[in-house]
Amino acid sequence: MPPRFAGAYTFTLATVPQPESAQNAAIAVAAKNSVMGKAVTLAPSDVNVEEAKHRVTVTVNRNVGGNPINTFFAGALGISEMGTQARAVAEAANASHRLTLRQACLHLQHGLE
Repeated sequence: MPPRFAGAYTFTLATVPQPESAQNAAIAVAAKNSVMGKAVTLAPSDVNVEEAKHRVTVTVNRNVGGNPINTFFAGALGISEMGTQARAVAEAANASHRLTLRQACLHLQHGLE
């Protein structure tokens, strides 16, 4: 079974419809994870699929109003819970198009393709 990096692997499957397949795969992978012991739930709006770039961006939110993270040390300052956000980006690429980790980081930092 291939790794399930935010649903981007579905771009390697020629017979699946996009962007639905990438989005559904990303939501399914998130459901298998947890943040501070609570299940991760994504809405379709939390998954951005860029078909032309074979890229999937997933944003996970833990909000004070809905599903906050309880604090430990900040509790001494009267802050018992807080919100946070994490974003992950996965991209499926042709194996002949390789970059070193340093090159990939520079591309991301400078918005290069």
